[in-house]
Formats: sequence, C-alpha cells, structure tokens
Amino acid sequence: MNEYTLKSVQMYMDIAQKYDMSVTTLATAWSMHFDFVASTIIGATNTDQLDDIFKAFDTKLSNQILKVFTYLSRFVNLSRRGLASFYFQRNMLILFSIY
Repeated sequence: MNEYTLKSVQMYMDIAQKYDMSVTTLATAWSMHFDFVASTIIGATNTDQLDDIFKAFDTKLSNQILKVFTYLSRFVNLSRRGLASFYFQRNMLILFSIY
C-alpha cells in the first residue's frame, strides 16, 4: 500500500458517493462491464455486503463514469512515474501539474 493506492481508493469512494452507490456496487459493476472478464470473484463477510454486490447486476455504468475511471487510471499511472500530480475535489478530478 502506498500513497497512490490510498489516493485512488479515496477517489473511487468519492465517485461511488457522487453516483449514490456503494464502492462494492461500483467495483462489481465495473468488473462485470467488460466482456473479457470471464467471472467476477466476490467475497462477503455478512449479508449486507451481498445486497451491494447484487445491486451491481442491475447497475449499468454511464459513459461518464467509465471516462472518469479511464482518466483516473491514467493519472495514477503518470503520478506513480513522477510525471503528474492530481487530486480529487468536490467530485472532480483535477490534474494540476505535468512535469
């Protein structure tokens, strides 16, 4: 676990909150979105978590959410290599510096 992982997780949590869904629902729906994913492996320690997972079956991610995910992953990769800095504020991804 490093600072980029923690930043990324916080951003995904903020995205889920903005779109009024749990992080579990968002992550499961994202995984199920891709045809090349043969199966999405889930795990739950209580029945409340299952409810969030099952909601993903009825969740279609908008193009806007998918674009945010694409940009976020690119910026995280640039940041890890020391080529960019970014942050998330008020549900907006902000790229503030490219070196």
